[in-house]
Amino acid sequence: MELNGRVALVTGGAGGIGGAVVRQLAQAGVSGVAINYRKSGKEAESFAAEIERSGVKAIAIQADVQSDKQVRAMIGKVEDSFGRLDIVINNAGLTHWVKLTDLEGLTDSIWDEILDVDLKGAFRCARAAQKLLEANHGMIVNVSSISGVLAPSTMSSLAYGTAKAALIYMTRGLAVAMAPNVRVNCVAPAFTDTPWMSQHFGADSAAVFQRDLVLQGGRNKNVALYVPQGVLRERGAARIVPNRPRGFPMVIQLRDIETVGIDDAGVPLPDRHDPAPVFL
Repeated sequence: MELNGRVALVTGGAGGIGGAVVRQLAQAGVSGVAINYRKSGKEAESFAAEIERSGVKAIAIQADVQSDKQVRAMIGKVEDSFGRLDIVINNAGLTHWVKLTDLEGLTDSIWDEILDVDLKGAFRCARAAQKLLEANHGMIVNVSSISGVLAPSTMSSLAYGTAKAALIYMTRGLAVAMAPNVRVNCVAPAFTDTPWMSQHFGADSAAVFQRDLVLQGGRNKNVALYVPQGVLRERGAARIVPNRPRGFPMVIQLRDIETVGIDDAGVPLPDRHDPAPVFL
């Protein structure tokens, strides 16, 4: 499958990993891209103009993924502007930095906000986009995190890791629910140089990035390279590859299967012929 003629929506697409994904999709041949933002309107509009100068139609759309009404309005704007939607990249997310050992510091309000944006926000976008995606055999790529697979002591918070783990499970469930006309895949980046990290580490950012971004694998552009692979993959069964370098996106070995999922024992479910999710 090629991306020529396809239209993509990237939530949280004005910068960081989302911005790098937008650039990568434009280079991969999409004909149009919608850049979602919540607050950074000036940056999003400027970025959309930059993408348009590269020959790809681009628009910036304000919407908070915590609001189903705003999400549905966003999908409507995409349809009005492009006449179709083929790809949804669920990248919008947030976190709060709470030490893993500080259980008292992880308040209900922090839990609620992180789950509402990082997990339920992705579901709202998938639900609202379903009909448009089905019309063109489209695809969804959810952006999870290494913190959703492992429990590193350095992750931003237990709530964030839990939300990203749930997003991986939801990817599997949506792949079943939306098959065979929509594929749902997932990427799980490790430590990445993003504004979140810079804001958290402050003056120490440069030293931290130099130490931890092994082989520059944690740069936004490197993570973004994996997203079109998640878009293009037809199907696969997933298992985590151990001993990857720090800073690289979560790497998953793939093998073609003809099943819709994997049972609890890791055995392909028999007699099903729909796409299964691919995790990169």
